[in-house]
Amino acid sequence: MPWGKASGNLVKLIYEDRVLGLIATGRNSSHLAEQLAVKSFVPLIAVTADRDLTSVNIPWVFRLPSGTPIEAAVRRLLDAAEKAGPNRGRLRDALASGAASQDGLRSDAKGEMLPR
Repeated sequence: MPWGKASGNLVKLIYEDRVLGLIATGRNSSHLAEQLAVKSFVPLIAVTADRDLTSVNIPWVFRLPSGTPIEAAVRRLLDAAEKAGPNRGRLRDALASGAASQDGLRSDAKGEMLPR
C-alpha cells in the first residue's frame, strides 16, 4: 500500500518537522518520494535505475544510478546543505547548481548525478 503508514509518516516529516531534503532508494519509494517532493518543494535524491524520475525536469529531483552507496547520496545532500544552510530553496539551488560535491558528484540540467 504506497500511501500507508510509512507515507503518512513521511508527510508528517515534510510538513510538521520541516525536513530539508529526502533520499529514496529503489523505484517504488523513489516515485512516492517524488510525488511528495514535487508538492512540497523538498529536494529529493533518488538512488534508482529509473530515469523516469528525471525525465520530467523537476529542478529539485535528482537521481543517482542504482547501486550507488547510500553514503554517496547522504554526502551529496550534506555537502549542499553545508553551502545552503537550513533553507529548502537554497538547498534546491545548491544541488541544481552543477557544482561538484566533495566526492566529485555534480548534477546535469536534468537532475542526473554525474561523476566529475
